[in-house]
Amino acid sequence: MLGYDFEIIYKKGKLNVVADALSRKNEEVEALLCAISIIQPDWITEARDEWKKEKYVWTLIQKLQQDPSTSDRFSWKNDSLWYKDCLYLCKNSQLKQKILLELHTSPLGGHSGF
Repeated sequence: MLGYDFEIIYKKGKLNVVADALSRKNEEVEALLCAISIIQPDWITEARDEWKKEKYVWTLIQKLQQDPSTSDRFSWKNDSLWYKDCLYLCKNSQLKQKILLELHTSPLGGHSGF
């Protein structure tokens, strides 16, 4: 903040009527910000495209969307196909190798290069 001429004046609680909205704790706003901040990798979109190309998988998705009790192993949640609570990838998916590589080489992944 060098180069600026300013003065900080502290005002207690209710006297500070110009407080920034972000300084106020509001659970609804926090929930909204969390919803906006969801990271979605590009490969999820690629998986969705693969599901549309597989006739069996696409038929299953349509059935699950109409009736969630169609299968006890598969489910449709958050616009994604799940098999026993794991994201489903098609049998010959090109994404399997890509995801394994990403999860093993990223700083947050399972291996740190040792």
